[in-house]
Amino acid sequence: MVVSTHDLALAHLACEEAFLLNRRQYGFGPAQTTLTPDRLRATYGGHALELRGDRVIVAHS
Repeated sequence: MVVSTHDLALAHLACEEAFLLNRRQYGFGPAQTTLTPDRLRATYGGHALELRGDRVIVAHS
């Protein structure tokens, strides 16, 4: 099954694999190794994003 979502907490909890896309591919693979703060910052243009358990922390610069 393929799911398209902007809900990073849902993707982190429910998906085995993740694909980060924002005009180009920033990552693909196991969710735990793909949804990292560095890759999320690159994908979302420098905003600080961090996954902690079942939460996503977003800090706009």
